[in-house]
Amino acid sequence: MSHRDSLIKKNKELKKPMDLFNVGFVGAAGGSAAGVTFTGSPVDSTSGGYRYLKFTNTGGTEDVIVSGSVDIEALVVGAGGGAGHHGGGGGGGAVLQTDAYAFSAGTYTVIIGAGGVGTGTNTPNPQPTGGSSSFDGNISGGGGGGGVHSPAHAGGTGGNSGGAGGAKSATHHGGGGGGSGGASLKAGVTGHISSNHGGGNGQGYHAQGGGGGSGTVGGGGHNSGSYGGNGGGGISRTFLTTTTYGGGGGGAGVTLGGQGGTGGGGSVSPNNGTNGLGGGASIADWKVSGATGGSGVVIIRHTA
Repeated sequence: MSHRDSLIKKNKELKKPMDLFNVGFVGAAGGSAAGVTFTGSPVDSTSGGYRYLKFTNTGGTEDVIVSGSVDIEALVVGAGGGAGHHGGGGGGGAVLQTDAYAFSAGTYTVIIGAGGVGTGTNTPNPQPTGGSSSFDGNISGGGGGGGVHSPAHAGGTGGNSGGAGGAKSATHHGGGGGGSGGASLKAGVTGHISSNHGGGNGQGYHAQGGGGGSGTVGGGGHNSGSYGGNGGGGISRTFLTTTTYGGGGGGAGVTLGGQGGTGGGGSVSPNNGTNGLGGGASIADWKVSGATGGSGVVIIRHTA
């Protein structure tokens, strides 16, 4: 039997229309990847064989809608804590990254935390905590607010059972920095968490503590010369881009305020944490205005 006759016989046995160009693929499993759509206005892009959806809008909820089944990974970053009247730096938001896990058909809610809004007064004390960000039960808490100087107050604990705020000074109005947020993975989901770092302690004469970062603790104020403590460093993640998230805000000082931590922590200029990075806020020198923590972010990816 010729090679051509053999192909025709095989095609008849499979009961498929003859197409000599497709013989060998007939009967193979097929079907496209599960559809993933969304509500809201995330940035939709592809890179390295993955499709990415980046959500940054605060003030409501957005949805990821899956039809069929698909494996998804997520990066979730909480918002930074606020800083007030000559106070400690706000803590950075927690950072978590899930391993890929299976999603069945359904709707999955995304929430982006807004930064804690600092005030130009001594209340509230400590200043407001940043909002938590979440996706499908994976939660990254916001950083705690900084303690203000009059009366001296400890920094706030980070949201979602986050890091402890730094202690106040025993004398002369030294407020503590806020702790970084805490993070929690959904039951059964594995991944990586960077969270729960404490804020720096206030020291002596108006030397305020720096906010804790997602990667390291905040620095304490320096009594000699009244320098504010530096914000704790954030954590770097390669997910769409290589970016550092969750830096703590610098603490205020009479002589010089502390520097913000890498990952969007507020510093001398600007004082606000960076939006989309979850950085803590800072009142970096003798200022009475409040500063606001940076908002969080959620990025998901699946094979394109």
